[in-house]
Amino acid sequence: MRTIIVLFAVLAVAIANPLPLVQLIVNIEAQDPGHPIVPRPIPEETELEVIPPDQIQLPHPQPDPSPAVLPEPVIPGGIVPEPVQLPAPVIPGVILPAPLPQPVFPEVIIPAPVIAP
Repeated sequence: MRTIIVLFAVLAVAIANPLPLVQLIVNIEAQDPGHPIVPRPIPEETELEVIPPDQIQLPHPQPDPSPAVLPEPVIPGGIVPEPVQLPAPVIPGVILPAPLPQPVFPEVIIPAPVIAP
């Protein structure tokens, strides 16, 4: 029942849309009037017993005294490649634009002046 009242109150505030922001604070877990307020019991603090974890003995790796032998690298061809021969540059010729035709204007016809009676 309280939940329905709270929902209607929030809906009413949302519909009213007041200029100053109104905060609606509703205590849903409040007791009905007439009932005494009984404080919750405070749990007693207990001391925690700290149990150290067992020490784990990790094996230490033994280094291999003999050095690692790597195979010879395989390089195809020479180390420095031959220079690339580029073709001789070709300068493009100058292309002139095609001449545009002269514009043709329509003949202007001036009508006779209108004489008012």
